[in-house]
Order: sequence, then C-alpha cells, then structure tokens
Amino acid sequence: HTQTERSHQLMDASPSTIQFAFETVQSALKNCSPFLEHSLMIAWCADKAKCKALVLNACQKVLRAPINADEYSWFQRYLIPSSIWMLQATEERFMFQELMALVDKESADIVQSMNSVYLHLRSHPKWSELMAIADECVVDRQDHHSVGLLLNDGIRRIADDRKTNDTNNGEDSVTSVFVDSQLGITSLGVTGKNIDHEFQKYIGSVMCPYGNFQAAQLKKV
Repeated sequence: HTQTERSHQLMDASPSTIQFAFETVQSALKNCSPFLEHSLMIAWCADKAKCKALVLNACQKVLRAPINADEYSWFQRYLIPSSIWMLQATEERFMFQELMALVDKESADIVQSMNSVYLHLRSHPKWSELMAIADECVVDRQDHHSVGLLLNDGIRRIADDRKTNDTNNGEDSVTSVFVDSQLGITSLGVTGKNIDHEFQKYIGSVMCPYGNFQAAQLKKV
C-alpha cells in the first residue's frame, strides 16, 4: 500500500520519470534482468494492463520447456518474492491466480508431450515383448553389501537393529528413522559429490564415440 501511494505521488510529480521507469522495467522483464520492487510497482501504477501482460509473458518464457537455469534463478529471486502477486489482475482474480493458471497450462503441455511419446512407443511392434520383461530388484537399498555405501559401524548397527525389529514386527526406533531420513541421505550426498568428477570422466570416455556428452546434475535432497 505504501509503495502504491509513493508511485502515485511520483506520477503526479514527474510523468516523464514514470514513463522511463516503465520502459526500464519492460526491458528488465523481457531480458530477465534484475529490477527493484519499487520500480515494478511504479510500472504497475503507470499501466496496469501492460505491466500485467509483461509480467505474465516473462513467467511464461521462463517456465516454458526447456527451462533455462539462469532465467529460472532470476524468476525465483526477483519475480516470485514480489508483492505484485497480491494485486488484483481483474475484478475476479488476483495476479497469483493468473500465475497458477499459467503454470497449469505449461504443465499440461509437458504432460501432453509425454503422453504422445508413450503412445508412440506403444505402437512399436516389440512393445509387448518389452512389457513382458518382469521387474527384478537386485539392490533395494544403498546400504546393500554390493553397493559399498553406509557401511560404517554406527549405521550398520542401526540397520541390524531394524532387521531385528522387522523380524519381531516391531516399530523402527527414533534413531533408526533419523539414520534413514537424515544421516544416511546426507552421507550419500557427500559421497556423490566426492565421486562425481571421477564418475563423469569415466562415463564421458565411454559415451564420447556416440557424440557430445553432457554431465547431468547431481541429485538434490
């Protein structure tokens, strides 16, 4: 509310400054450049309809697949925290509702594309042979002996206690839950970070005969 009052005061005092502020915010939204919250509010007061369209177009650009990491980072840092989402876009809807409608639309397009790929695969003559392959669980946990992770004494003792509880139909202890949901995950994350360079180097040497190889990002918790 205070920002809106200041914006109206500035509009009355210097219309040319308002126009310059609007054009600057327009460029920032089109180019995914940093901007200040007050400047965005001034642009909204100067021309609500155009500013609404600019903001939503910027969101659509960022959220349309494939998503650019830098543009998404800008979106999270500058657009998402803005108070503009609490403003009324129309008499019936707020700006955050416009954003959610946009997100639903972009998600629907992605789901439709995935469904199209699935239908295309089903048309393959060997699809039934592929689906006839039975599932087989070789390793069900990262602390399996063949994996070699999470084998230190403290974690193994908790794992053995868990097996005893399973045998006796008992409930997992608080310590067991902590190891599974916190300590074990953190340990796996550290291990993944440590071996990532060596792993990607090896995979790159295997895949290089087939074209350009680009490493995927580490899994996030």
